[in-house]
Amino acid sequence: MASWIEQDKDRPERIAIEQLNGKDQLTDLLVKMLVESNPITEANLRLRCWEMLQKIGQKERLVKLLADASVKPDDRLLSNLRSCAGELGIVPTTKEEILWLQALLETKNIAFWAQAKAATMQLPPDVRAKLEIRELPIAVAVSTFKPELLSKTPAELYQLVDARRQAKGSRIVSPSFEGYGGDHTENLYEMRNKLSWGDLASMAIAMEIFDSPILCQQIFDLADRDMADRDTEFGGVIRMKSDGKPSIEEMKPRVQGNDLRYEASQKMFDNAYTGLFHFHLHCQSYDNMQYAGPHLGDFAYAESTRANCLVFSFVSRKELNVDFYRHGPMVVDLGCIARPKKEG
Repeated sequence: MASWIEQDKDRPERIAIEQLNGKDQLTDLLVKMLVESNPITEANLRLRCWEMLQKIGQKERLVKLLADASVKPDDRLLSNLRSCAGELGIVPTTKEEILWLQALLETKNIAFWAQAKAATMQLPPDVRAKLEIRELPIAVAVSTFKPELLSKTPAELYQLVDARRQAKGSRIVSPSFEGYGGDHTENLYEMRNKLSWGDLASMAIAMEIFDSPILCQQIFDLADRDMADRDTEFGGVIRMKSDGKPSIEEMKPRVQGNDLRYEASQKMFDNAYTGLFHFHLHCQSYDNMQYAGPHLGDFAYAESTRANCLVFSFVSRKELNVDFYRHGPMVVDLGCIARPKKEG
């Protein structure tokens, strides 16, 4: 969808369908195209129909469709969506979430899918009912890295994250959101009522990861290299390895030539489906406080990918500011991490 379109009712495809068939026929026509369009040559059309049905508030119609096993029982798309709804209670909302789901259901990720089912079954019922696809890797990571978090409610997780944030005492670096529109903030307390279990668990895991001097040094080494490079921002994926230990994986950008952008590659997306965070760096200088945190392009990326994201920004030679953000847009400043001191 074009970035200049602010309201779903203004989408040209929706306007065209309504003009040709009438507004009262929109839902039925979208469902018909979703079910009857060619699964190969019109695969993208089907995904867009699903997405539009979600955007116009027809989730229950889609749930009812998936519950009717007699409707295209051998259709791969509907079969995948039925697996997600039936086994995890998740009904994807966007095209990107469906692509994410399809990647997770590939044979190579069968073990991850089993872990996701086992982990989400341990979540409080009201949390499980509101899960998104992006929270599955978080639940799997928590089950091996911090299993005690699985049973926590969002309110309990907030207390843990807030207490840890206060105990760290590192400074908050909040850029100006002038010109963004809306009431934007990076303050944990002010965002508390908008944060899901997955958001808070993500923050807890992120802070735990960078308690490790080894991983902290790794991100500083990457930031130093990024600052010396003038062709691109650096980025990649943070994941849990099979042994349950966190790992920072640098991914080369899709294209280079702009030191103010990181262009994620398809390889990065493929690796990130089971990963914790998409991350990139704002490290054009050691004093990059003015550009700390996510900005318009980063918010658009999170909105499109639906991923859990981290951005690291130099605010001094010895400090990197860390922000967690996702679609919404929603962002929380997690404070600063310090460059590990060299031994000796």
